[in-house]
Amino acid sequence: MHIVLDQRTDHRDLELCFGAMSEAIGVLLTFPTYGTHLHGADTSSVSRNHRNWGSPTLPSNPAWQDQARRLMAEPEFMLGAHDRKLVLTSIIDACSYRAWHLFCVHIRTNHLHAVLKTDLPVDRAVTYMKARATFVLKTYHPNRQRFWTKHGSTRYLWNRASMAAALGYVMNQQGSRMESWMCGSMP
Repeated sequence: MHIVLDQRTDHRDLELCFGAMSEAIGVLLTFPTYGTHLHGADTSSVSRNHRNWGSPTLPSNPAWQDQARRLMAEPEFMLGAHDRKLVLTSIIDACSYRAWHLFCVHIRTNHLHAVLKTDLPVDRAVTYMKARATFVLKTYHPNRQRFWTKHGSTRYLWNRASMAAALGYVMNQQGSRMESWMCGSMP
């Protein structure tokens, strides 16, 4: 297909749309277990009106946190050693089944981090991974309904430097290593 540009077209805009904007080489996903990351906590919460890249996080709000805790349908869920092994295996299997490239995953007591490349929109990939992990956890916690928070965190990785930083963060900056896995190569 041949595109004819008239003289009023700013060619830099077309480069941004078609050429210079490279595809993300991966994504860093983080999702907490149910009830362990409540709005209003000292950690970085966002609101539905302030969740775009670069938006400030919300300040600590103990009253909001107390309200969120009162509204919880179940107690918070913490991943024990056996649970973490189950979740690790389910994430590796889910990525393998979908032919996603999993770079690394680290399962903690109250959240997990995964760095991967997926062909699905990220929110659907997170839903799929949570569903697979929930399926195996239900075997050992049959009366439990909620294992994960509704949302999580997504960081797109645009180059090798951001990929290396994400891998280092996930594997080496989480405290003592728990159940984790890392592939041997980077894109």
